[in-house]
Parts: sequence; C-alpha cells; structure tokens
Amino acid sequence: MAEQNGLLLGNYPRIENLANLHIPVHVLPALQDAYADRIDPLMKVLHLPTFWRSLADVLQNPSNVSKSLEALVFSFYLATVSILEESECLSVLGNRKLLLYTRYRCAAHQALLNAGFLSTSSPMTLQAYALFMVGSL
Repeated sequence: MAEQNGLLLGNYPRIENLANLHIPVHVLPALQDAYADRIDPLMKVLHLPTFWRSLADVLQNPSNVSKSLEALVFSFYLATVSILEESECLSVLGNRKLLLYTRYRCAAHQALLNAGFLSTSSPMTLQAYALFMVGSL
C-alpha cells in the first residue's frame, strides 16, 4: 500500500508530528483572502464559512484534530502557497516560496496518508486530495 501511495503522491520522509507545522494564527486572514480570490472562483471544493471556522479551531488546538480535517487543512496550505508570489510568501509567511511549498507538500502528503485517502469514503479526505492535486500542479 505504501508503494501505491508513493506512486500517486510522490515519496517524502515521514513526518511524525504535523501539529508543529501549522501557520501562525495572525497569517490566516491573508491566506483566506488569497484562497477566496484565486482558487475558490475556479474550483468550488470547500464551503468557505464552514471551513474557516474549522481552520480557526484547528489553529487553536492543533493536536486535537481528525485525520480528515488535518489532511484538508494541510492541503489548503499547499494549494494557497502554490498560488502566492514569492514576494507574498516573504511578506506574509516570512519564508521563500520554495521552502513553504516543500514544507506543505510534505505535510499534506503525510496527512493524506494518515487519513487513508486511498481507502476512505470520507468527503473531507477526498476534498483534501483534490486540493492537494491543485497545489501540486
């Protein structure tokens, strides 16, 4: 099964603790705006008001989150970082785009594996996989 996952998502080192990789709370509005302006009009994967509430809850308590929601959040980070310009990454997130992209691609990959994306019927995990694919283009 792990080999099949690698074929679909690529091979990355295992991340044991994803809770440490969440964005700072003060950055959330900028990412929300970027997603709402640049991704949501092209691909309606999320019900934004519901997802924003869930995301805020995750950032308040990142170690107590379902595997499906964790996969969705990290896929959201990946998709959003992928559409930001280098200057936006530096000013909003304080790091270079390539570093952020690599960080969140690895984290989203691990979160999808943790959520069992190949064998799930969870709509949230499938939404996460769709966002992962958007962020990976």
